[in-house]
Amino acid sequence: MKKNFLFALVIVLLSCSTAFCAGEKTASGLGLALKADYMTFTDGFIESNDLDKSIYVAAEGYARVAPEILLGLEVGLTNPSSTVSNHRTEITYVPIELNAKYVGEFLPSWNFAIGGGLSYNYAKETVVSGGNAYSNDDWLVGGQVFAELLYASGNYFVGFNYKRQFTDNIEGGAGAVPAHRYSNWRLGGLAGVLF
Repeated sequence: MKKNFLFALVIVLLSCSTAFCAGEKTASGLGLALKADYMTFTDGFIESNDLDKSIYVAAEGYARVAPEILLGLEVGLTNPSSTVSNHRTEITYVPIELNAKYVGEFLPSWNFAIGGGLSYNYAKETVVSGGNAYSNDDWLVGGQVFAELLYASGNYFVGFNYKRQFTDNIEGGAGAVPAHRYSNWRLGGLAGVLF
């Protein structure tokens, strides 16, 4: 199932890159942005290990495929760590998202956007307890919905975003680690440029 999803995602990404190239040749072209979000994982197991809150950074690119519709990619990273009951735990989480969004203007220079998409997310957990180390990693299928408020001036824009992401389970590992999800919500800001 996951291999089939990865294959389909690669096909869509290749199609998306074609849309990006086509977008570069039009006046409405391409938008690139960097974002920083406060991120909270919603799974109780992650929360019980004091790993649920972190800073998430990402880069995204969008190309216009219709007058008010954009298609794009986002790749991000968060890497929280904590020590609970003499167990040192670290998470590496890398979402790779394919999103579509509708963008509309509601005041001069002010835009709103709503959208969603599919994601393929890498999650790695490392636990060190005493002299023993345990590591578990997997690729998780997910989906997300989001909203943005953007202010544009010339070719530059800044804004706020809220995203809710849902993922499938990562299988539990050694000991009493149960299967758990990397579902999360994010709230933060972004800044970028339009070409």
